[in-house]
Amino acid sequence: MINSNILIDHLKPENWTNLGIILSFLRPEEQVLHILKTDTDKMKAVNSDHKKVELEEFITLGQLNVQGIFSKYDKLEEIRVYTLQGLIDYYKKVQEPSIYHMDIDDYLIYMYQMQEEIDGIQIYNRRNKRRCYMEYMQLLVNRNKEDGAILLWLTKDQELFFNCIMIFQNGELVKLTTTDRYQEVYHDYDKVCFLLKMEYPNMVKCVKMDVIEFQMKIAEI
Repeated sequence: MINSNILIDHLKPENWTNLGIILSFLRPEEQVLHILKTDTDKMKAVNSDHKKVELEEFITLGQLNVQGIFSKYDKLEEIRVYTLQGLIDYYKKVQEPSIYHMDIDDYLIYMYQMQEEIDGIQIYNRRNKRRCYMEYMQLLVNRNKEDGAILLWLTKDQELFFNCIMIFQNGELVKLTTTDRYQEVYHDYDKVCFLLKMEYPNMVKCVKMDVIEFQMKIAEI
């Protein structure tokens, strides 16, 4: 979906700085516990805040009590258990020459999938949900679309909060821009839609909603 040679231009700073907030709806900040299992079966753990976590109470006869950890740390969403060899194999796998032919979103999803498939890495997720936010992006965008454009226009308190224009060719996202490409009317939704339809007469989809409504729709997905 996201071409590896994507072009990005005309990003209006006043609105584009809100991208982080928009992405946080797709993937809220989650706590992950990283556990390294040594050759002697000892385990060392740190959380997403780089703080050490003691595991003695959760280890019995070399077995890790995963549910016990989730019960004690209610903000923890995921536990990852690594061996050193597992990490070596993983990073070899995700840097193979074949990955350079992948779309960006497919590659990011692939990285998460390899964590689950490589021997020497175990993933435990509290809610058994999609782990990579790009999977949600793929749900939002029809990958079978041909050439055309999609405008996402988000408001807050009836004022423009964020917008982006996604340009597709052969079903792939090849360009990402904002309404600043139409500088004289960048703040006027109707005029931007008109100009976009003039530029891409075959397919244009314009979506306008309040940022809270957008957040709620993402949560439903």
